[in-house]
Amino acid sequence: MSAFHLPRQFRLQSSSPEFAYAAAKNLLGQPSGRGFGEGFAQASGPSKPRYTHSSAASSAVNAAATNRSQPGKRRRTNSSAPFLKPQGQLRGILSSTDSIDPYFQGTYYVDDYRLRGVTAGQQIEVRLNSRQFDPYLQLVNGRTKQPILYGSDLGGTNTNARVVFTVQPQTQYLVRVSSDQRRQIGSYLVKSRVLKPIASDFNLFYGYGLVDAAAAVNQVAGQTLFKAAALADVPVLGGNQWGMDLVRAPEVWTQGFTGQGVTVAVLDEGIDLNHPDLSQNLWRNSGEIPGNGIDDDRNGFIDDVHGWNFIDQNSNLNDTEGHGTQVAGIIAAANDGIGITGVAHNAKIMPIKVIQGETPLAQFDANVAAGIDYAANNGAQVINISLGSSSSDPPLPKVEAALRRARQAGVVVVFSAGNDRQLLSALEPDRPALYASAGLGIAVGGVDHKRNFYIDSNPAGLKRLNYVVAPAVDVYSTTLGSSYDLLDS
Repeated sequence: MSAFHLPRQFRLQSSSPEFAYAAAKNLLGQPSGRGFGEGFAQASGPSKPRYTHSSAASSAVNAAATNRSQPGKRRRTNSSAPFLKPQGQLRGILSSTDSIDPYFQGTYYVDDYRLRGVTAGQQIEVRLNSRQFDPYLQLVNGRTKQPILYGSDLGGTNTNARVVFTVQPQTQYLVRVSSDQRRQIGSYLVKSRVLKPIASDFNLFYGYGLVDAAAAVNQVAGQTLFKAAALADVPVLGGNQWGMDLVRAPEVWTQGFTGQGVTVAVLDEGIDLNHPDLSQNLWRNSGEIPGNGIDDDRNGFIDDVHGWNFIDQNSNLNDTEGHGTQVAGIIAAANDGIGITGVAHNAKIMPIKVIQGETPLAQFDANVAAGIDYAANNGAQVINISLGSSSSDPPLPKVEAALRRARQAGVVVVFSAGNDRQLLSALEPDRPALYASAGLGIAVGGVDHKRNFYIDSNPAGLKRLNYVVAPAVDVYSTTLGSSYDLLDS
């Protein structure tokens, strides 16, 4: 998702969680009537409440252009920049006599510092504080002068910014201090520190690593269903289906694990009910007679044939923006030789509409909690939540309580971790994904086809939680109007 400066309410998130279902309870079904027990929450091995619909951007320069003009005439910055040590701090002042940011038009004053004394593999945090302007921090390649990362608006306080990164071999780094708005000046403090690894099996960015469907099913089954020799013979899908190859979904398909008998609730903005790759896999409430205006199954919802709309309190589940349709396609698009094949292509999709445009946090909390309860009470075994609020926002008490009820009911909940790594300088998942730290689900960050961590994805953070990564860049999926497209999370 690309980042936009918008009010901190809530927003849609990454579609990475859909791939994590290979590690969820019974997601891939029960071939020959064989179940395989409890879910595997930490597979071997990324999404926002609603600010705006996610887009496909991901270059650092474009991401850094948030709230700024397009690149204009370049000007030379200070080539004799002072040093910043990895455990050091420096005080400075932005003034109208400073250099101009070389990649943006307008007046953005900058001070550069050369990061010195770092070692390849170290994870470094650089933080910028100011009480006199809105900080905007960039990490720049010292040789090419190209921006790598940016950090803005840490925690929504408008006083801090942060970048966190892993030092790459033979790379020189510049730390560029500037402001979020044009012509801002004032004093600041920039600090750097080396982050200590949590444990050898848990990474600050990747958590427990990339989802591996074959390993996950083996773990859940308690036996080796997929042997290396047999897996080596499974054809690679390639092309737009690279994400399925990356998580080894085709390997488990060959053994009959395709989602049969499983219902996955998609808490989002609805889906395109008429999309040919989705319509045949819609969940059907067998106890409800469509269109008669009666709550036939007495579950408290009238005509909820395929799910429920908690925005308008009716059964209209149509997606008007496309995010829910994208998510649903990755989960369970039919294996019909058309478009794409979902990771669990024989599962049923239960659409639940909990978001539409910008919604106050309290309403979001209530809607999502109600959606979780509806899903758990109506037979969903898995719930996908690809939306959230910043971890710096107030807690979501109703959502947390609903997640606890879902866990007690044996339902697996999978969340997108968020896409605030740059916009809000996030160092942990957004809520509700952050509730994975209490064992209430699985948080999922994003990677590209080379397994590189998605530039905007919220990392696992500095404490253990159920966190894995899955494809999130150039993912081909269903879109509105019975179409398909490559999208980023």
